[in-house]
Amino acid sequence: MKTNQLLRTFPAVLALTLGAYGLNAYAQTAASPAMPAASAPKANEGVVEKTKRVTKNAADGTKRVAKRAGNATKNGANKAAGAVRNTGEKIGEKLPPARSESKVDSTGQPKTAP
Repeated sequence: MKTNQLLRTFPAVLALTLGAYGLNAYAQTAASPAMPAASAPKANEGVVEKTKRVTKNAADGTKRVAKRAGNATKNGANKAAGAVRNTGEKIGEKLPPARSESKVDSTGQPKTAP
C-alpha cells in the first residue's frame, strides 16, 4: 500500500473508530436508569449529531477507498494478463513450426506403415 493511500485512509478509520465509541457511549447513557432519555442535557444532542455525521462521512470514505482499491486491483490484473499474453506470443513466434504429419490416426491408435 502506498504511503499516500495510507494517509488518506487513516483519517477515515480514525473517524469511524471515534464514531463507534461515541455511539456506544451515547447508547449507554440513554439507556441508563439513573438518567432517563427525557432529562438528558441538551449539550449531548450536538455531540450525538456530530458523531452521526462523522460516522457517516467515515463510512462513505471507506466505501470510496474500497472502490478505488478494487479498480486498482482490476487494472493491475488486466495489465499483468496482457503482459503474460504478449510474452507467450513472443515465445510462440520463436518456436519452430509443428510437423504436419501426425503419427496417430483419428481413433488415437498409432499409424502403421502401408
